[in-house]
Amino acid sequence: MSMKKQGLTICVVFLIIGVYPQILEYSLYDSKRIFQLCILTLAALFFTFGMINNWKASKSTISNLPKCDIRIGLKFVLVVILSSTLISVFSSNYPEKAIVDVLFHLILLLLAYLISSTYLKEHYWLGKVIYITTLLFTVLYIILFLGNYISSFFDPFVSVWPNKIDYSINIGEVSVKGKEILFFVNRRFFNHTQTWTFPFLIGSFVFLKRSKDYKNLSTLIFVLISLWWMLLYQSGGRGTTLSIFVAGAFLWAVSKKDFTPIVKPLVLSSLVGWSLKFFLFDLPYSGSGQAVLRTNNNRTYRWEGALEVWWENPWFGIGPGHYAEIGPTQFVGHPHNYYLQILSEWGLIAFISMAILFFVAASFAWKKYSETNPESTNRLNFLVMSWAVIAACCHAFFSGIMHTPMSQMWLVIILSWFIGYYRRDHKFSFTNERVPVVAYLISLAILLYIVIPEMLTLSEMYQAYSEQYPGRSLYPRFWGQGLFPID
Repeated sequence: MSMKKQGLTICVVFLIIGVYPQILEYSLYDSKRIFQLCILTLAALFFTFGMINNWKASKSTISNLPKCDIRIGLKFVLVVILSSTLISVFSSNYPEKAIVDVLFHLILLLLAYLISSTYLKEHYWLGKVIYITTLLFTVLYIILFLGNYISSFFDPFVSVWPNKIDYSINIGEVSVKGKEILFFVNRRFFNHTQTWTFPFLIGSFVFLKRSKDYKNLSTLIFVLISLWWMLLYQSGGRGTTLSIFVAGAFLWAVSKKDFTPIVKPLVLSSLVGWSLKFFLFDLPYSGSGQAVLRTNNNRTYRWEGALEVWWENPWFGIGPGHYAEIGPTQFVGHPHNYYLQILSEWGLIAFISMAILFFVAASFAWKKYSETNPESTNRLNFLVMSWAVIAACCHAFFSGIMHTPMSQMWLVIILSWFIGYYRRDHKFSFTNERVPVVAYLISLAILLYIVIPEMLTLSEMYQAYSEQYPGRSLYPRFWGQGLFPID
């Protein structure tokens, strides 16, 4: 198995089963973040062995590698991002924390590049892996959830999430809540995975519906999609619902004919999902199992705080990963808007440069889409992959979809599919991967050196934070969602 397939395989394993394990003495979120670190480290080992083996088989050196075909304008933008980021990091209050945040962004991008395809057959294989991963993740989660749903009728201390039924034992003043099986520390984190997976589920249905040999399987996929909608509605996932439909409407407007076959299963499955929610939750639980549709996360308050802090240092921001440290209120988490977070932490220069790179990449992807045969399966793949990315970008306006461990790995494998087109066009050989592999290894080594001591002292951090800020809870993210300074 090649280096990139090994790296992709462990990413897929994380996406399928990474929801369930919990490390003793660590929270669900911390467990997933640590598990993610282990996956990134395992990938580093595969990349190292692959680079060593190919180094022995090749006499070429880094000095005579073929150069990347990057235009002068893009090189300038990359230099601007690097320069402004360095200034932002070393002018921040906690440079070490800022370095971790920057390195983790870099590691995810490098991982997407390293597992991306370099030729057509490999690219098709990557696309199939993404669809299969989506199906396995969805099927496994629904099976476990349905098992919990059935058990809730036989055991009064097992309740179906959202947990709206509390049971009390009359022994003194002891109150016991029914067990809630979610496997995520927050329902919104579960909704993040749904934002990524809905397009692939519906894309699978459309593909099977067109197929002569597997057309009968389309019915099973439709049932799966409907159940996924049911869980979304029951968890009150407004952000995912809005993002999926807004992204779908955008693609329908720009592609029209190509996206039309997707519209019908999208609308029908969402309606069937709502009906399932009514019959499986609202009726049997007499309204007590209704979804939590309203949450109070003070998003506008956080957005205002991010803008106020950005205005104090508009060009270079307050430092990557520093949002949780702004102001006297000691914000915990992130501003629930990825774009405002980048703007406030990295500054206007880096923000504009990143936006330029994003639109350049989007224009390249659109160009490749236009060149794709209208009757080919790859045309459908382009729409589905784009749908997932656009939906996630919409969701990022009001949620932390770009921060949670599972979502980040979905982004990696989907981004790698798009990067494959660029690599194939420029005919990159394996020798080009020595530089990104080395960059990946160095970045990960520095990150682990800084983060591992914190992971080993989490209990002390919890205690110190609770003493310094009574009544507040601490959920260290280590990167991407803020730092937590404790005196």
